[in-house]
Amino acid sequence: MSGDEYAIRPYRDGDRRGYIDLYEAVFGARKDADWFAWKYEDNPYVDHVPVYVAERDGEIVGVRSFFCLRLRANGRTYESLEPCDTMVHPDHQRRGLFTRMTERAIERYADEPFDFFFDFPNEKSLPGNLKLGWEVVETVPTYYRIQHPGAFTPFGDESLVGRVVDAAGATAMSAYFGLRGTRARRLVRGVTVSRYDVIPVETLVSLYEGRIPDRFHADRDRTFYGWRYENPEYDYTAYVARRDDAPVGAAIVGTSARRGVANVMDVHPLDGGSAGAPAYAALLRTILRDVEDLPLVAVRGGGLPPDLLTAFGFHPDTAFPLSQVTEPATLVARPLTDEHSWVIDGKDLTDPDSWLVSICEKDTT
Repeated sequence: MSGDEYAIRPYRDGDRRGYIDLYEAVFGARKDADWFAWKYEDNPYVDHVPVYVAERDGEIVGVRSFFCLRLRANGRTYESLEPCDTMVHPDHQRRGLFTRMTERAIERYADEPFDFFFDFPNEKSLPGNLKLGWEVVETVPTYYRIQHPGAFTPFGDESLVGRVVDAAGATAMSAYFGLRGTRARRLVRGVTVSRYDVIPVETLVSLYEGRIPDRFHADRDRTFYGWRYENPEYDYTAYVARRDDAPVGAAIVGTSARRGVANVMDVHPLDGGSAGAPAYAALLRTILRDVEDLPLVAVRGGGLPPDLLTAFGFHPDTAFPLSQVTEPATLVARPLTDEHSWVIDGKDLTDPDSWLVSICEKDTT
């Protein structure tokens, strides 16, 4: 079969059913129209569905999608493209479709008002990205808190993590968490936390604008908060920490009972440091109480200090034992074309110090 039997083209109206069918065939999960609308059709940072498809005999057999985000650094904003939901039907793999779809997308977006690509590819797609010009920036650790050792299922009952935490025993683990929680309580005196089922946009924007980092991160403006946390596959709760009635910190948690995980998506202040420690500690204590029935809590990057996460019983997936059974996130980046500079307004796309990413920059939650 020659490559010419495949048509590589932009997404068209009417492709959604074929996209969702292919997703189920490749990933084994059925997405719905609401998810597709939120992620692609209603994305406020792009005026079209940012998807390229490979078609053969009227059937969509490959997809290269992009999650569009507005990032901020250096006091200005940048329009970014995050490759995601890449899939090729098993019957049509190893025929160059991934490369052809990616090349067509790069060619198109070089002439549109975007600034660069960034992504967190998995082990399967990372080599293809590197071959097509992406470069590794860094490994971004995800910190996990194992809350119910006996019911630990996200990595499978027979996983190394499951065996390790089961061996520790639920009683011993509870005592361990309690001890570490006691050490953290000293930080939270005078700080109160309120929870919100509806995202308090103005409060979060005010906190963000009062302390904007100069590294690449999602621009937390009203547009972002009005759209990002509408993913129909998750339930979102916001938390605001106050001292003397003034907001001093905030967090957003996305939970999925089906997946058994609570993701700390977003925290303020974004850039961490000891000044934010009391707010962070108060937020974490409240969040962990609220999600105590879920087996797993996850935090990636962002401003939460590693030592504080350790004090609350979190473990990075870059260290034993989690490193044995998880796949740490790899941040990669690429300018729009080979002719574009890797340095943008003084920030090198390949320098880890140029980036401040958390779970909210990832397309899947």
